[in-house]
Parts: sequence; structure tokens; C-alpha cells
Amino acid sequence: MKKSELPSISILTITYNPDIRVFKRMLESIRVQTFPKYKIEHIIVDGGSRKELVELGRSYGCTIIVRKDLRDQSEERRSYAVRKAKNDIVLWLESDNILQEQTALSKLVQPFIDDPKIISTFTLHYGLNNRASLLDRYCALFGTSDPVVFYLGKTDREPWYKEKYTKGKIIKRLPAYDVVEFNRDNLPTVGDNGFLTRREVLLQAHIGPKDYVHIDVYVDLLKLGYYRFGVVRNTSIEHNIGNSLLRLVQRRVLYAQRFTISDTYLQKRRYFIFSINSLPDRLSLMKYVLFTVTWVEPMMLSIRGFIRVNNVAWFYHPIVCWLFLIYYMRYTFRAIFKLKNTKTI
Repeated sequence: MKKSELPSISILTITYNPDIRVFKRMLESIRVQTFPKYKIEHIIVDGGSRKELVELGRSYGCTIIVRKDLRDQSEERRSYAVRKAKNDIVLWLESDNILQEQTALSKLVQPFIDDPKIISTFTLHYGLNNRASLLDRYCALFGTSDPVVFYLGKTDREPWYKEKYTKGKIIKRLPAYDVVEFNRDNLPTVGDNGFLTRREVLLQAHIGPKDYVHIDVYVDLLKLGYYRFGVVRNTSIEHNIGNSLLRLVQRRVLYAQRFTISDTYLQKRRYFIFSINSLPDRLSLMKYVLFTVTWVEPMMLSIRGFIRVNNVAWFYHPIVCWLFLIYYMRYTFRAIFKLKNTKTI
């Protein structure tokens, strides 16, 4: 295909004082792509970061839109960014995401060219960087930053001990990517950290300022009959979580508190990572608790992964499972106690 016939890409990023070293690596990973530069726009909606970060983004040719009024409203900034995008394909690339190969964009765009029914693409694995922190490597190896999501079977990326995509309905396996179809019952946590979608399709979802929770948007699209995705192999996107496991757990608990208990968001959610009304979810959660307290299954998975990919970060798994269990249980008990007191009043 001629370069002029390639679809154009709008890279969207929301920021607020990220790690500037990681942010620069992200910007540089875009600059070195083999995909035609005139086919790319990069829009950054910033919540009021320090001046040096804004200047760095502009030095790489990014369109920087500063919205201090939306500093604490990530959904509003996402909605705003999507509506500002002009190109054929929207790519959500966070400030801590790094394209690991120079051909990453070309590989991720190819399924859109091959199959007009494919609405989104993403990578099979998260990128593994052996120089990254233990936590970063662990999250990349297991395809998630939350072991509960892993045991619920809701992660969009696969762990590195799997060479093929196993979620949804596999339509066909091609040399470079798998074609998969999802429905409401098997949709994983898609939509972020290096996720591409046709803009004209994305605009049909509920993307208003109060509605843009990235996973919910794809439930909207499923309802509209858009359910075909491309899972790309042989390229990956690194996700820099950081090096503090405790801080990660606390962030995840805050996320759960905001999106599962808060009445403001609960009424608008279209996707739930865990549903108390779902028997498979309840059984999976019970397995996670049992596996965690006994240590056997997490350790077996660690050994299985280590045999496949020689990296000691696999053995972080039992510890991560335990810490998440402790914090989620404490959060759950507090939520139940608060709910009982509210009903009493």
C-alpha cells in the first residue's frame, strides 16, 4: 500500500506531572516510528503540569492543551481529547507507555487495512524491559497490574507464558495477528495503554464528559454491533508502573472505591470487572482467595512462567497476590460497614 493510502493516526495522551524521564522516552518512541510522520498527530490534554513538561511535549511537535479545570477529571479530559482528534484511528498512549519497536504503529494499523470489520487493535503482550523495575517486569509478564483482574480472566493482554490469544471468540489466526470477537460476557478490560480504535466508530459510543470510562465505551460499541478486534503479535508496548508495590495497590483500591461504590459513577457504569450477580465472577474470586492463602497455585504459575521466560520477576506473584488480598479485604469490610451505617441512619 502507498503511504498516501495509509490511515492517519491521532495519538491521545492525558497528563498531569508524570515522570519526565519516562514521558521523554514515550515521545522519543513515537518520533522514531517508521510510520509516515505526516500521518500522525499527537494531542496531549494536560491538567496543569509544570512548565518543563509542557515545553518538552511541544518540542516533539505535540499539540498541548492545558485544562487545569479538569486536573482531577480524567474522564472529562479523555472525552475532550477524543473530540479534538481529526485522524482515522485513535491511539490511547499514556505518558508511561513506550512503543518498543520502530515498526509498532505499522504493525498495529495493518489489521484495520486488512479487515474493515476490525474496529480496534492492541498487542498480545505488554512489553518486557529487563532493565525495568521488578514491579514493571512482573506486571508485563502477567499482562496486568492487578492479580484480581488476572484471576477473574478479564485482562486484555496475555501473560508471557502464553503465545496465543485465548479470550473471546477466535475467528482466525494470521501470521501477524489474531482476529477475535467479543461480547458482553467475555469482554476483557480493553481500551487503554496502547489501544487503537477507528475514530468514526468510537464517536458513536457514549463519550460525553461524564461518560468516558475507557472500558465502558467498548460495551457501548458492542451494543451497536462492533465486536471484532485484532490482537497483534511480534510487537509490544511497555507500561511503566513504577517501583512501589504499595503505591500501586493503594491506587487500585482508590479506583475500586471510585468506580464500584460511589453512587455518582455506579449509576453510569456499563462494565464491571467483578459483578456479585455473576456466578463465574464469584467462583473466580473464591479461587483467587484460596490460591493466595495457600501459595501453591501462584508459585506454580511463577515456575511455569520462569520456564518460558527466564526472569525472576515471576516469583513476585505470591507476594503481590497477598498484598492485594489484604488491601481489598480491608476496603471491602470498610465499604460494608459504611453501607450498614448509612442504612441505619
